[in-house]
Amino acid sequence: MNNFSNVVIVVEGGGPTGGAERVAFETVELLSAHGIPVRIISSASQIDQKYLNLPGVTGIALGLPPVWEKFFSKNRILSYPLRNEDRSLLPIYMDALKGLNPEQTVVHIHGFHSHFSHLIISASLEQGFRTHLHAHDYGYICPNTTLFNYPENRICELDPLSTACQSSACISATDQNIKQFRFRRAITAFESKKLHERLTSIVCPSPFAREIMAKKLGDLGKLRVLRCPVQPASPDKLNPAASQTYLWIGRLTAEKNPDVALKAADLAGITLTIIGDGPLRTILEKEFPHHNFLGWKSPEEVNELQSTARCLVMSSAWYETASLVVLECLAAGIPCIIGNRSAATSWLTDEENGITFENGSVTSLAEALEKAKDDSAIDRMSENAYARYRQDPCSPENYTRDLMEVYNLK
Repeated sequence: MNNFSNVVIVVEGGGPTGGAERVAFETVELLSAHGIPVRIISSASQIDQKYLNLPGVTGIALGLPPVWEKFFSKNRILSYPLRNEDRSLLPIYMDALKGLNPEQTVVHIHGFHSHFSHLIISASLEQGFRTHLHAHDYGYICPNTTLFNYPENRICELDPLSTACQSSACISATDQNIKQFRFRRAITAFESKKLHERLTSIVCPSPFAREIMAKKLGDLGKLRVLRCPVQPASPDKLNPAASQTYLWIGRLTAEKNPDVALKAADLAGITLTIIGDGPLRTILEKEFPHHNFLGWKSPEEVNELQSTARCLVMSSAWYETASLVVLECLAAGIPCIIGNRSAATSWLTDEENGITFENGSVTSLAEALEKAKDDSAIDRMSENAYARYRQDPCSPENYTRDLMEVYNLK
């Protein structure tokens, strides 16, 4: 029995354009299917009509610009009050909540960095709404959202929101002003308003992400793990040992370490199939012409390629928060090779359902790829991957069950 009647989904987007948005709008679909009225509050100028046509779903598209446009205004009178937050957002957001009973309504925030701000969290709480923050990234504690030092291409080890964090050149020079803006907002939310102590829950996509957040926030009882719904690469268990396709999926950027994967593949004498695009593609294609660069593919095409894979290789240098592509593969019995500092370690045990390697190490990854050449090892890991996932799958049904448990918190 639910102790709420309505749900508000707050999202920075008008449709499933990115990871956070995909989960937000899939949540809308599932809630609608369960007869729960939903109000979408979007920062976009319009909301995908597909979702507005769902039973019980209404939407408000606010058409908000990036918040730092005002912050960097040449008009000092306009920009000075925005050092921490844009107060002009408050009446706009409050108007979007108009008519909802706080005692019967849950607010589920899926993003606030670019068009909204921490202000919407405090506004929801001050009005008495049960408010849940979905941590699709580490933005509540990290001003660049990823706990990653981009110029040095490594995980940031500094205490988030410390003086050292503020002075760290962890992002491109052109984005330093945006980082400082976000830092000021985060300090206000963390130290002055202590929003993490007042939120009904902070939802983390994996046990790994929860642990990372707890290092800064303390092991709050309100830090909850909520696994995102996953579409398996195949409804049935596949036979990856019959394949010689080593699959890499992701954006071709430095923090994803595609060069590490390609160099390791060369050492191991295998060919990688790369699904993805990005600023490094042209350089990598010239340096590694004997590997297969396919660019971005449709979800259906990705599933088809996954179904013919021997294993998935994920070389990302940063933490991630869940690594859904790993779960998609494990669900179909495809072993995965991942870095030992990745959120995907929540789903994988070394040489049981996949192989871990030392993050950023070409040699360590090459050794893992050598192990993956063994058909018997692939067979064993495939069986384990499929069986382990099926014990408690990340299905829409299980997501909805766990979501209702979170929503019923007070």
